[in-house]
Amino acid sequence: MLYELISEFNKFTENIFYLKLYLGAAVLLFIISFMLQFFHDKYCDLYSEIIRIIHHFILFFIYCGAFAPSNYLVIVFIFSVLAFLSWTMQNNTCFLTTIEKNHCHYKKNYRFHDIAYYIDNLKLLPFKIDKLNLRYRILLLSILNIIILLRLYVYFTSN
Repeated sequence: MLYELISEFNKFTENIFYLKLYLGAAVLLFIISFMLQFFHDKYCDLYSEIIRIIHHFILFFIYCGAFAPSNYLVIVFIFSVLAFLSWTMQNNTCFLTTIEKNHCHYKKNYRFHDIAYYIDNLKLLPFKIDKLNLRYRILLLSILNIIILLRLYVYFTSN
C-alpha cells in the first residue's frame, strides 16, 4: 500500500506544471531568504556572498527535497546527505556557514539569521520555529532523507 501511494505521488510530480511550481517556489524562497540575510547580516566580500547565495539556494532543496519531482530526487538526495553529514560532524552547523564565518573573521558565536528568525519576529506562530529548527534539524533531515530514499526506491523499481 505504501509502495503504491509513493508511486502515485512520484507520477504526480512528473509533469511540467509541477516542475515549474517546485522550481518557482525554490526561487521565491531563495530570494526572500537571501535578501533578508543580506540586509541584516554584515557584508564581507564577494567570495562570502557567493557562498551565501549557494547556501540559501541549497536550503530549499534540503528542506523541500522530499517534494521534488521524481527525476530530481538523486540531486536533492546528494544535497540532503551533504547537509546531514555537515550538521552531524560540525555540531549542528553547516559547513558553508563555517567557511563564511572563518573567511570573514566573524566571532565564534556570531549567528546568521535565516527566514525562520524573521518568521519568529512576526509572532505569527505560537512557538519559535527558529529554535525548533536548530534543535530538531538533524532529526527532521533524517526523516526527509528516509522519505527521499523511499521515493527513489519506488522510482527505480517501478520504471
